[in-house]
Amino acid sequence: MAVVDADGLVGRVTQVTAGYATVLLVTDPSSGVAATLAPGPEPGKRGSRARSKAPGVVKGTGTQLLSFQPVRAGTPVRRGDPVLTQAYQGGVFPAGLPIGVVEQVDPAGAAPLVPRATVRPYAALTTLDVVAVVVDRPSPPRAATRPAAVGPSTVRERAATRPAAVGPPGGGRYPGGNGAARVYPQPPGPPVGRGG
Repeated sequence: MAVVDADGLVGRVTQVTAGYATVLLVTDPSSGVAATLAPGPEPGKRGSRARSKAPGVVKGTGTQLLSFQPVRAGTPVRRGDPVLTQAYQGGVFPAGLPIGVVEQVDPAGAAPLVPRATVRPYAALTTLDVVAVVVDRPSPPRAATRPAAVGPSTVRERAATRPAAVGPPGGGRYPGGNGAARVYPQPPGPPVGRGG
């Protein structure tokens, strides 16, 4: 489960007991998070096309900074780019949790084909006070589909499926006045569930 504070991602829960939970901080060297650069316009260019998301991996460095490496060669990474979590099936983190901002970019050299960026986390991990555990991802919205018309098709079938009325037709008391109730089906009416 993901752990966040008011500013961004803190880490993930690794162990839970009755009284506490152990959290692996995002800065831990054994921490890795699927991430993406937030989409947006090219910085400093008017009327430029919006840049698409750039998937990558954020790794802890053991310091107060993180490392981001895109998974695609030639991905442009710039100072000031926001870094967010990227969800995948079976993953711990939901999409869109803020991780941090790119502070420095080491350009791709001859050996590595992708740049490595230094990311400053949004969460102040040395002064944590209150955190929240993200216990469940919201379900994705289902596609709006119109249900097939299923049900009675004749007036008699529709009348048989209507709720029953209690008491004699037309109201009043039953003959004999003993107060016993009898159930009568509703008379046929307009089709049920068919709007016009």
